[in-house]
Amino acid sequence: MPAAEQELMRFFREWKDRRISKIIGNDEFIRLRGFSWTVAFLCLAIPGLVLYSRRYAHCVGDFFRWFVRILELPVVMKLPLLEDPAFYFWISVGVYAYLAAAVFWDLGKWFGTVARKELVLTGKECFVIDRRIIGYRLHRWQKSRQDCRIELRSGFLRRIFAMEKIYFHFPDESVSSPYFSRWIGDNSLVVYRLL
Repeated sequence: MPAAEQELMRFFREWKDRRISKIIGNDEFIRLRGFSWTVAFLCLAIPGLVLYSRRYAHCVGDFFRWFVRILELPVVMKLPLLEDPAFYFWISVGVYAYLAAAVFWDLGKWFGTVARKELVLTGKECFVIDRRIIGYRLHRWQKSRQDCRIELRSGFLRRIFAMEKIYFHFPDESVSSPYFSRWIGDNSLVVYRLL
């Protein structure tokens, strides 16, 4: 990697560390580095799949046309609109647009909840910073808290695809870490300090 890119990456890392230290009020911390290339791949693959399926959107109109003809609605109701192919084309466009908008909406909500979390450990406390569109939500607790049950979801394929996750179960709520891989940075140290 060229020196300019390394300098830029170091600048962004330091900027992020300063921002976290302002939020938690401590300069000594270890941050779990989320590695979400799988999430990024899904966020690129799903819109690609939606755009690829655009060529098959006419199948919905063809199905409606077939269904209307089976029921003999144009003969019974005597509506010339039901014979017009443009009518079924616009039904196809409407159904496809609705489904595509729903997929993009769900993908945006999922990406917003998955990709914008940070797990930070200090000497005696744990923090999960959940960033929102406006501001953030901070979960803070002592590591020695007795009613906290920690669950690590890991495995061979989860490690390869960077889909490991830590869940913190409390009596009143559950908090989760971002997706990560232990092979990146100090993530294995963070996991061993928690467990």
